[in-house]
Amino acid sequence: MNIRSLQPSPTAVGLGIPASSGSACVAAPAPTPSQDPSSPRDDFEATATGADAEKVGALATDTTLRPAAAPPFQSVWKVSKAPGDKGVSVAIQVNGADGQPITQFTPLHGMPMHLIAIGPGLTLAAHVHPKQTARGFTAEVPLPKPAHYVLFDEYQPAPASDAVLDRTETDTASSPGKLGTTQWDFSSQTKSVNGLTFKLVKGGLMPGMEMPVSIQVLDSMGKPAPLQPWIGAQGHLFATQEGAPRLYHFHPSDMGPMGTHAAGMPPMPMPGDGTLAFNASVAEGGPFRLFLQVLKQGDAVPTTVSFDVKVPAATPSRV
Repeated sequence: MNIRSLQPSPTAVGLGIPASSGSACVAAPAPTPSQDPSSPRDDFEATATGADAEKVGALATDTTLRPAAAPPFQSVWKVSKAPGDKGVSVAIQVNGADGQPITQFTPLHGMPMHLIAIGPGLTLAAHVHPKQTARGFTAEVPLPKPAHYVLFDEYQPAPASDAVLDRTETDTASSPGKLGTTQWDFSSQTKSVNGLTFKLVKGGLMPGMEMPVSIQVLDSMGKPAPLQPWIGAQGHLFATQEGAPRLYHFHPSDMGPMGTHAAGMPPMPMPGDGTLAFNASVAEGGPFRLFLQVLKQGDAVPTTVSFDVKVPAATPSRV
């Protein structure tokens, strides 16, 4: 399954994402819920640090953008400093159109929710999996330093057929800030991280078109690297732009349904010459940063590598 993002409106903080390729999607008008979705219900569980935790993030208050045919969903965020000042504690309640919390979710690659943090300089700071509670989700998100971060949560309410990405921003520093200016590097096509060599073989994205993205992963001997499936896939590819206005999430296109492997399968070599192939689609042009996450055999945490690519501006359609 390839997940694609929609262009948000100037006031929206959420992104609705169609799970299937080729479906036309537009942002539908926000409904009038029975309860203000910006205010969590009284029984919405507090973050792990307690009710007196210092609040460091603004709540997401606007209804998510979504395909016109899909019901609206919205994340309501509570963000506070984590114990020991080692990141943030996050509590999320997903509301439906009626303002009531959604409690049933379809797992996305084995997890009911994914949470991704984009940090200063456009770095992938964290990718964690919140724990589901009676009325929402909680997570401890480790962050490398006090700074400004953009947080995305990804989930699929059941029985809806669409996955959703919502977005909020938070500051863990003493004064508000931004992600800062991104230092782009379009010339580096080969990088070495954690004993692995990554080569960007194909990265020519085009706005509004599904394009192949291929990254070769080799071990220290120059052979295809043995990778363990992580969260149901051999690799996870993310794409975002300056300021992380939205996030795209893709999985390998040549490794079975949804790019997944069955749980419990032993580590296996990369296909062919060690190249992971993705079908990726973005809506806009401009500089993009691609993040690939893979799990090296024997490791407990994934290895992350990034590549920068230039996407040409969209060509106006002719009538």
